[in-house]
Amino acid sequence: MQAASKIFLAGSHPTINDVYMTVKGYAETNNAAALRYAVFNDKNMHLRLPFPNFIDHKETMTLAASTTYTSTMKTVKGTIIGLFVSLRAIASLDIQLAGKSLLGGYIRTHDDLKLEMAELLLNNSFALNKDCYFISFSSDPAGDYGSGNVSGYQAFTGEDQLVFTTTAALSAGAYVLDVAAVSAEHLLIDKGVVEASK
Repeated sequence: MQAASKIFLAGSHPTINDVYMTVKGYAETNNAAALRYAVFNDKNMHLRLPFPNFIDHKETMTLAASTTYTSTMKTVKGTIIGLFVSLRAIASLDIQLAGKSLLGGYIRTHDDLKLEMAELLLNNSFALNKDCYFISFSSDPAGDYGSGNVSGYQAFTGEDQLVFTTTAALSAGAYVLDVAAVSAEHLLIDKGVVEASK
């Protein structure tokens, strides 16, 4: 969250020296919690926990007003729940593979994307006031993020393209296109060895 184009919090930021994973069941009884802790701490137990990971695609592009551009997202591969696209002044965008739309031919306009992000993901005014767009392939992206479940996805190959048109008000210049893909993955814990897999 400290990357140059992704500073979401103002002020000083903490330095993280160590990370611990806590697995907690929702409204579980004391007996269930004791059993879960015993299983989690058992070195012979193999655990597979679903979680949403982020794959970053970043590209610096020279852009002009009212022009259509294509960016091949080579780093984005696997089961993708949704995409965050951060770039000012996008009039519309589409995701394509071999010239065919992955969005069902429905090219999202700026206003469509703002409303979709507010409704599906955040349910607040953040999406209406920031130049960050969310394309969801899931019917419940917020629930997926909170639980690790997958309620819909699109398989990405690394050849998928973000096709977007800039607004008429865009000043020509160099811009950074930043795409964060939410990938459905699993955290594997086997005899103390932790590994992430798709």
